[in-house]
Amino acid sequence: MRKSFFISCLLAICLLFVTQRSLAWVSSEKENPAGIEGITNSQLSFQYTDLYGIGLNYYQTGFSMPLPGGFAFGLRSQKIIDREIYPGWNEDQLALSVAKKVTPSLAVGTRIRLDYVRSVESHFDATLDLGVLVKISSPFTVKFSAEDLFGSRQVANGQLEIGCEYAWQNISLELELNSRKQMCLGMEYKLVEQLLLRAGSNDGALNFGLGINSSSWQVNYRYRPHLLGDGHNIELVKSFQ
Repeated sequence: MRKSFFISCLLAICLLFVTQRSLAWVSSEKENPAGIEGITNSQLSFQYTDLYGIGLNYYQTGFSMPLPGGFAFGLRSQKIIDREIYPGWNEDQLALSVAKKVTPSLAVGTRIRLDYVRSVESHFDATLDLGVLVKISSPFTVKFSAEDLFGSRQVANGQLEIGCEYAWQNISLELELNSRKQMCLGMEYKLVEQLLLRAGSNDGALNFGLGINSSSWQVNYRYRPHLLGDGHNIELVKSFQ
């Protein structure tokens, strides 16, 4: 009994990875692995990012689905290509996520990521993320995540994050702090049922975006001004009934 519960919790810590309905989409660009435990339909997503307009592009495809027993599953592939600064450098990433709603107020999840970088010296790496969501009250949620727990990415990217989200009527607010002393803020406002307006700050770097919803489709766009150049991100999500 204890062993099966431990395995369930370990598998459970990871799902918001594929689609993002939370404000992290516009603020921190980080997703808590426990986040998609609340999905009710299977979803397929496609995402493209032009980072700073300097030839660094991200291509992402993801799939997520609810499972029996309060579980949810996510799979994401991502390709990063650098055409300007280090031509010939690119990175392929595959992420497997599982999340579970343990109680009505507690969700846990885990995400395993595999990376293969091709450059002058190619290498393979693997790492693990963990996440927890705790719903304190109806509008207030506390989030915790630990990213890049092992592998070569741990030195460069490993960090702890804690945050909270407050959702009230048509407005959602989010705050995140991490172990590198960075702060991320986000705000989402539902102008009408089909249109969401977003704004955020990732440690001082501003983001602006919007979301357009229909019964089975969602389009998200983010604009990120920066000294290096403007960044653009667009995501298309298809939900299956």
